[in-house]
Amino acid sequence: GHTTEIVRLMGSLSQSYNPRHYVIADTDKMSEEKIRTFEAEQEKSGSPAQ
Repeated sequence: GHTTEIVRLMGSLSQSYNPRHYVIADTDKMSEEKIRTFEAEQEKSGSPAQ
């Protein structure tokens, strides 16, 4: 889906694109979880996901 495509793209970006801000519909819990997981992985690794 679109969220997966965006997460894949963001994973290839430099850390200079921080902080990131997201707009997610209240009803879109699946996308919210994907973004939270992505951000947690970014924080753990300290570098862009590949």
